[in-house]
Amino acid sequence: MIYTLSNKALEIKVNTKGAELISFLYKGKELLWQANEPWKRTAPILFPIVGKLKNNQYRYLNTIYTLEQHGFARDKEWLCTSLNVKQGKIQFELTDDEETFSKYPFRFSLISEYSFIDDNSIKIHFKVFNPHYDVLPFSIGLHPGFNTFNDLDNCQVFFKGHSIPLPLKRTLLKDGLLSDEKEMISNEPTIKLQTSLFENDAIVLENTGINEMILSNKHWNYQISIKSDCKHWGIWTKAKCLDFVCIEPWMGIADTINTNGDILNKKDIILLQAYQSFEWSVEIRVLKSM
Repeated sequence: MIYTLSNKALEIKVNTKGAELISFLYKGKELLWQANEPWKRTAPILFPIVGKLKNNQYRYLNTIYTLEQHGFARDKEWLCTSLNVKQGKIQFELTDDEETFSKYPFRFSLISEYSFIDDNSIKIHFKVFNPHYDVLPFSIGLHPGFNTFNDLDNCQVFFKGHSIPLPLKRTLLKDGLLSDEKEMISNEPTIKLQTSLFENDAIVLENTGINEMILSNKHWNYQISIKSDCKHWGIWTKAKCLDFVCIEPWMGIADTINTNGDILNKKDIILLQAYQSFEWSVEIRVLKSM
């Protein structure tokens, strides 16, 4: 089922499948990628992992489990638990079931809430609750794709944050896993996008202090801000694609090439203790062009 919320300038649509934001209309212009070829998604929620596991597997209590890249939340049907059209808020919940337990043997509650901050922006707030006496290991992220209208090569991403280390370096991926290699991509807090940057998968920026990315294009009369106090960021599009780019805030990251597969020792995994909760949010805002 698809729900719609709107204000003076924005209209958003959220699908109960994946609790996924599938439309972000600003003054009638669709800013989100519309799940066409070559990428059939729009803005999936990543849970309980971000990125890829080595061999798509992990180990917990001497048992091997299989979990596909970015986890299962994006493909599950969520329950709409609250809707207030007047206030511009909608909330969804995903909990463990027989299917999730077969690949992720943990009890959990994941709540996502979409709400308007003002006429130009939305907030996506996540709350993970551990209802069990065992620790809950998880990662969470957001993977929104933005339309670049066959003009990716004229786009750039500006970074804001505290003490951003320059030059800016990406962690190189090997078969989707974090390698030990770094590559310098910019001497300033800006990346000019081009298709060649994505020939070997995503731009992965680890522990940079960045808390906001701003996507712009010299032909647009607006900019898109993605703001979050997250640990890592990803920037990605399909190889040779000019039509969209994903700006991804992550609380978690892919496996390293040298991982031992133990989920409790996975790089940057969040270990949520019994009966505790974890909250995190992302803001998407439309800004005037500079």
